[in-house]
Amino acid sequence: MNEFWNLIDGSGNIPVELKEQARLISQTKDFPRKTLLISPGRVNKNLFFLLKGAVRCYSLRIRPDLEDAQEVDRCFLFENDYIGSIYRYQNNLPETQYFQTLEPTTAVIISIKELDNTFEQFPQFYKYFFNFWCRYFPKYEKIPDMLRLPSATERYQYLLENFPELIDRIPQKYLASFMGINETTFSKIKIAKR
Repeated sequence: MNEFWNLIDGSGNIPVELKEQARLISQTKDFPRKTLLISPGRVNKNLFFLLKGAVRCYSLRIRPDLEDAQEVDRCFLFENDYIGSIYRYQNNLPETQYFQTLEPTTAVIISIKELDNTFEQFPQFYKYFFNFWCRYFPKYEKIPDMLRLPSATERYQYLLENFPELIDRIPQKYLASFMGINETTFSKIKIAKR
């Protein structure tokens, strides 16, 4: 739980009663590899703050020339990232994407409904959460820029230069899907770049 508080307030200024309230509405849970945290078609009721592990976000693309739907990777999340949308929950919007663990993952799970109730009961708690949201800058936000590059080799080089940890941590088939190429092409590019 201490890691979670470092995410919310690295200065350690959260009053004890607010920490206790947050403890009551949250739980830390370990998930094995390949666990679906969120699936499309249902309204997600939780926020997941990743303390350890890797998660991929993907959707399914139906193609008439294929019998099965094709998985298309959209993004990857790691330590100190969060998953879930308060906006979607409050507006009763079903999720449209899958979130699946790629490694054994530890997350703090908070019920959005209970979080809303806590904001009403403890307005000061909202201040800490809001400050966290304003400070939060997803490390991988610039990755969509890569998709504008014309060739697969340039996209791979962009990842290699800017996000080498993706090459090390994410299985090749998911990176290939993310880059919009097949796994064979990805392997050839990777070998050529060595």
